[in-house]
Amino acid sequence: MGNGTKANKNGKKLEDLFENLLIKHDIPYQKQVKYTGIYGKQSKMDFYLTDHDVAIEIKNQTGSGSVWEKIPHVMHSLIKFPAKRGVLVCGDINAINESRDSWWKDSGNGAIVWAENFAKSESKDLSVFHFRDIEAFVKSLNHK
Repeated sequence: MGNGTKANKNGKKLEDLFENLLIKHDIPYQKQVKYTGIYGKQSKMDFYLTDHDVAIEIKNQTGSGSVWEKIPHVMHSLIKFPAKRGVLVCGDINAINESRDSWWKDSGNGAIVWAENFAKSESKDLSVFHFRDIEAFVKSLNHK
């Protein structure tokens, strides 16, 4: 199996885990919502939480590889998507229960820090979460 196929399967697994959290906490959502992306072409947002007006992109990142291309693109896509809030969720399906994935730790001054700083600099409400921290966010939606 090629790296692209493996990456897509692992990304789908992470999306499935997230979808299970939404179901568990009774959060209404839509999947793969079409919109006009940052290059003017049709794109799809992984999740749109309808009752909360939140767009969510889930990114599986098993190594530092494409993180420099992937993260900025996602952050700009979250701005473009017509929702009040945008959330980037990153994780490594192969290390989901470890304290921190190596690429997340190694990003000390890297892509994740860039994404967090980018989120703070934008007028749109943007957030960056590690996958293992996302359930607290999902739970908090029921209290708003």
